[in-house]
Amino acid sequence: MVAMPRPGCGHLALGQFPSLTKGRYNDRMTPQELYAARRAEWQALSGLLDRSQPGIKRLSPEEINQLGRLYRAATSDLALAQRDFPEDRVTVYLNQLVARAHATIYQGEPLAFSRIRYFVTTGFPQTFRQTLPFFVAAALLFIVPAVIVGLVTAWRFAGWPTRRSSSVKATMEGVVRAPSEFSMTRACDPSMIATQELVVPRSI
Repeated sequence: MVAMPRPGCGHLALGQFPSLTKGRYNDRMTPQELYAARRAEWQALSGLLDRSQPGIKRLSPEEINQLGRLYRAATSDLALAQRDFPEDRVTVYLNQLVARAHATIYQGEPLAFSRIRYFVTTGFPQTFRQTLPFFVAAALLFIVPAVIVGLVTAWRFAGWPTRRSSSVKATMEGVVRAPSEFSMTRACDPSMIATQELVVPRSI
């Protein structure tokens, strides 16, 4: 069992790890062999990452160059480990180490007020002017059909102001109904179902 250090712990001084040379890989190395051969460089990379916190500007130019070389070597080691033993602890450790190095090297720019002001005053207006023909075409495709539908609907209501029905008489003033339709009542036939009268005593 190989004892794996944490990706953020331990480091070696510069120059205490083997040189990065081609042909260092044997065909189908075991996880233990890969870890034994590459442990010094991985620990050196982890140490540089520790010293680069909270920002990479804390490293010297020599250390930054060394960080780049170690990062590229670690990514090659990770590709080899992912190919030969993707579920091994060595691969998990390498994946964490490479991800940490990637986040340190490729740090995004912090959101500043000057960038927001530039976008509002320059970036957005410039983009809007460049895409103005497409914006006008999209607006016309949406507005013109809506206007046509509105005009057709208004014209149809103007041509037929009232609803026509066989039971009512339509005029321009409204619908006229016969007086008998306002006084019609409906009744049900008397029920022939027998009922029982309940008598409640006065004492209750």
